[in-house]
Amino acid sequence: MRVHILTHVPFEGPANIESYFTEKGAEITRTSAYAGDPFPSVLDYDFLVVMGGPMGVGDEDDYSWMPAEKAFIREAVQSGKSAIGVCLGAQFLAESLGAAVTKMPQKEIGWFEIEPVNLIQKKQTVFHWHGETFSLPKGAETVAKSAICDNQGFVFDNRILALQFHIEMTPDSVAAIIEHGADELTGGPYIQSAEEMLAEKRYYEGNKKLLWHLLDYLIEAMEAVHG
Repeated sequence: MRVHILTHVPFEGPANIESYFTEKGAEITRTSAYAGDPFPSVLDYDFLVVMGGPMGVGDEDDYSWMPAEKAFIREAVQSGKSAIGVCLGAQFLAESLGAAVTKMPQKEIGWFEIEPVNLIQKKQTVFHWHGETFSLPKGAETVAKSAICDNQGFVFDNRILALQFHIEMTPDSVAAIIEHGADELTGGPYIQSAEEMLAEKRYYEGNKKLLWHLLDYLIEAMEAVHG
């Protein structure tokens, strides 16, 4: 399996998503959009991973790489590739499928519960860091919701999974995003302090198990189609 990873800042990497594909023996390539790396041909990979970042999908004027990445993601979606997107990556996938990406009334930052709708079997506390959300693309199904966000993720055509929340995180990656995003920790009912987020150790293993479950689903669906 050939997996291509897109990143938008150095401090939001694939973490346990990469660990999953490494265990599977996948060939992993990557584009660091912020560094000006080129995008590969759609023929050069089987599975696409689109990670997060502090920018929004409407910030094309501020990020010269963004129009090219949007075109690359649209081509991947239209050509039938399987993909997972996290946070900003989920919003790019949603937009490529015709959905609107809009600001939420308030940000959701920290460890908060999601309620299952599809693919996820039970309520689970996961890590969030987002202030935008998306409408549901035509033909997609919501996979989870939270107290302040009705679309915490969706699955489309059994091959594209978009997640607002971060179940790929490790303690090191949580520390990194807090270090670089500290200016967003302004208080509010759904914004935890850095100390609260860093102190929380209970949920990493459960998040990893959920990630493995969802990636297994995507890979099994892909193999059923392509062999």
